[in-house]
Amino acid sequence: MAARRGGGSGILPHRDIVSLLSHLWALSKNPGELGVSHIGVILGSSPPGMGVKRSLQSGGTMLGFLANSFIVLSTASNYWIRYSGGHSGLWQECNEGICSNIPCDSTLAVTRACMVLAAGCGIMGLVMGLRLLCSEGYSRGQTTCAVFFISGLLLLIALTVYTVKNAWKDDVFYSWSYFLGWLALPFSILAGFCFLLADMIMQSTDAISGFPVCL
Repeated sequence: MAARRGGGSGILPHRDIVSLLSHLWALSKNPGELGVSHIGVILGSSPPGMGVKRSLQSGGTMLGFLANSFIVLSTASNYWIRYSGGHSGLWQECNEGICSNIPCDSTLAVTRACMVLAAGCGIMGLVMGLRLLCSEGYSRGQTTCAVFFISGLLLLIALTVYTVKNAWKDDVFYSWSYFLGWLALPFSILAGFCFLLADMIMQSTDAISGFPVCL
């Protein structure tokens, strides 16, 4: 009678049957070394936590993509503030349909630099997240998590400085480019938390796999 996988209807190939028998033979000699990782091999299942880890990494990558899209659009557009007769962004101001470059001051330079660096960190984190998704095995995302957190911190600095600069102007109203920057902030932080939780799951999985099961 052909051996079948637990919970499935497919027949085990000859190579898997040989691997199963070899593991059973090895464990029969040293039953005290039986661990969770051996059980996973015998049952033909993936290590515990792998599905949750992949889901968190996928969610983190998607949140990172949304955050980076908002950052780039916010940085490049000229609708951070509106005022009577025109609107302005980080690079240009437009009055009655005519746009010109904005003279750079210290606060505006800080906002520009932090927004550009946040966008760069977002792109880097997105690439690293996609690399984790495409990799096999126990790849971890501590660096990816840190990159997204740094991107969120840079966003917070840029938006706070810009808010303080224009908060005292009575005839100025914040517009959609400004609010896109604030919208990107929670997405970037949540993306970092997704990769952090995925890494914590991998650490707990490694600890469980190394814990012997007493028979």
